[in-house]
Amino acid sequence: MAVRTLTVILRLFAALVFIASGALKLLDPGRFMLDVLAFQLFPYDMAYVVALTLPWVEVLGGLALLTGLGKRGAVLVLTLLTAGFITLLLVANAHGIVTDCGCFGDWLVFPNMATHIAFNCGLIFALVWLGWRWSRRVPVAP
Repeated sequence: MAVRTLTVILRLFAALVFIASGALKLLDPGRFMLDVLAFQLFPYDMAYVVALTLPWVEVLGGLALLTGLGKRGAVLVLTLLTAGFITLLLVANAHGIVTDCGCFGDWLVFPNMATHIAFNCGLIFALVWLGWRWSRRVPVAP
């Protein structure tokens, strides 16, 4: 029973993080565009595409986790997205770029890079757990 409870908690955590993050970006796309440009790793055109599409991927992925429709695909996409984001944070930090990612607007600002990375590693854990649980085949009774 504890495994099922943990799965529900991680599912809600991941779904709500992505829905909230995407929705807050959709409310202020101009600010998110500036946040993407602040990383100084993307050309303007690519940053524009990221700023327009990423929030929708997050919201739709979070809704898929929440409703269960397309949940396996959502886990894959969101895991790759989060792993890519952790890499982006590390590369930017290695280049001396210290910026707020804009993930949650002014609602949640991480105090330092370590907590930001730790939060995203927790998110990766939740997504990998869900992917593992949902990939298991449940035998059908004859």
